[in-house]
Amino acid sequence: MNNIKKLKKNLLLIFIILFLILALSYFMLLCKISLIGTTEDFSAAFNAQQQQLKDNYGHSDYEQTINNIQIGVEKITTELYFITYSWMSGNLTYNAITLNVENTDKKNLSLENYESSYAVDNLGNKYYPMYYNESPYPPDQPLGYKNVLFIKFWPFDSKASSVTLHLKYAGADYVFSNMPIR
Repeated sequence: MNNIKKLKKNLLLIFIILFLILALSYFMLLCKISLIGTTEDFSAAFNAQQQQLKDNYGHSDYEQTINNIQIGVEKITTELYFITYSWMSGNLTYNAITLNVENTDKKNLSLENYESSYAVDNLGNKYYPMYYNESPYPPDQPLGYKNVLFIKFWPFDSKASSVTLHLKYAGADYVFSNMPIR
């Protein structure tokens, strides 16, 4: 009989300890949730970020549309490239501007619409392209109405901080002013 009473007391003590551990865990979980904030706060912050992404997603700060052809600057590249061999050495450094070209009516674009371009830096120096390439986008399954135009220039002056691109494309003149290059 005494053993049964001791066993009941021990079981009761074990249940009380388990109950306290469970209650403490629940309390700690509630404290962590209150530190995170309410679901409404989280949802509002998430929706604000989503709205910011929607506002500027897919659009360049340097973008123009003329005659249903939209051209936007994707990136400006400065490639520092020096070669040295036992019999020759040289500086193949260049600057390049990559542009996205899109027909807003979703009509096919020709790869022969590029006419000319030049760049002028903020110091007044003029640069003409040494190479250009217009290719369909995406390369594996072209859309037809979207191309990528890559224009390669001799290196811009190291003291220049911005450049203005003058582009003649499909009979229209596009000017992208004061694009930072540093």
